[in-house]
Amino acid sequence: MYHDVAHIWIATDTKELEDLDDERQKTALQLEGAECKLLKAANTEWLKREKKGDRLDNPMQWADENKRPTHRIKPLIGKKVDTLDYCREHVSDLQTKIEALQNKHYVGDGVDTIGAVFIEFNTIQAAESAYQELPYHKPKHMQPRTIGTAPEEIIWKNLSMPWWRRELSYALATTLVTLLIILWSPLTALAGAISNIYYLESLSWLSWLNAIPSFITGVVSGLLPSLIISLLMALVPFFLRIFAKLAGAASTGEQQLMVQGWYFWFQFIIVFLITTFSSGAISVIQQIRTDPASAPVLLAQNIPKASNFYISYFVLVGLSTFGLALANLVVLALYVVLGSLLDKTPRKKYNRYMNVKGIEWGVLYPK
Repeated sequence: MYHDVAHIWIATDTKELEDLDDERQKTALQLEGAECKLLKAANTEWLKREKKGDRLDNPMQWADENKRPTHRIKPLIGKKVDTLDYCREHVSDLQTKIEALQNKHYVGDGVDTIGAVFIEFNTIQAAESAYQELPYHKPKHMQPRTIGTAPEEIIWKNLSMPWWRRELSYALATTLVTLLIILWSPLTALAGAISNIYYLESLSWLSWLNAIPSFITGVVSGLLPSLIISLLMALVPFFLRIFAKLAGAASTGEQQLMVQGWYFWFQFIIVFLITTFSSGAISVIQQIRTDPASAPVLLAQNIPKASNFYISYFVLVGLSTFGLALANLVVLALYVVLGSLLDKTPRKKYNRYMNVKGIEWGVLYPK
């Protein structure tokens, strides 16, 4: 068994506790928003009175009672209540329930356990030794394992997932990734065809392409396919992260590893194979129509013509990846635009400023 163990915690089912905590956080934010709204209204009225020469001691005394924030407990049909009074009382009630439930989990009284355990060791050597040992003689049991994971990196709802469900979930997630590749393939093939737009002019129903000025055709064939592929690939990680959670990833690190593996295959199949084949096929489409039997030889000879697309794509991705990582434009836009529109309380402003999104290695490495 393991040696030099400091503490062992058996994980319990905390769904009820998490729901109460989420409700408390939501109510607290609603209370803060209502208080800030009332303070702004009172300050506005105070400034108006001050301009008229009124002597004021407390700005809050000038807050119009009719302007106090109200809301309905349930949308549309719920009882209408004063937001400040209701939220203060509700937060207090939730806090009492949370503390009582926390004590139950602490002593293990009347709570259900789940298939997870946290072990703290006295030394790093002992932790590493335990991590490399075989935890159980049956395959797939007591998996996955992780070491040095911070609490905020744990995907708590996946801890209770049994091994057989985890295997089925991973198979389902892999199937969804495959379907996503199939869904992306026609759009990618279209981008590959556009990269060799000059060869499309030989088709009678596309003869109108001859009337397009050459400089426009050059921009379309050189830049447009790269932009299409880049935009398509930028959407993929969003779905892969969802699939990784569905597959039962127990931590954000494991989630990133799943995303990295799937995203690499996605890049290889979509960006390389399909684009190369579609771009090469377009260059000899007229010859294949007249002599289908010569297709393999013609494709082998003309696939290198797809290099036009890759030169443009590599330049675009190489420069944009470095530039976006350096400028961090997405995070800057979220901070400046969304922050000014959505963050109306000091807590929200602080959280947006402090919780800056880091680099997603599972997305960066495959590129």
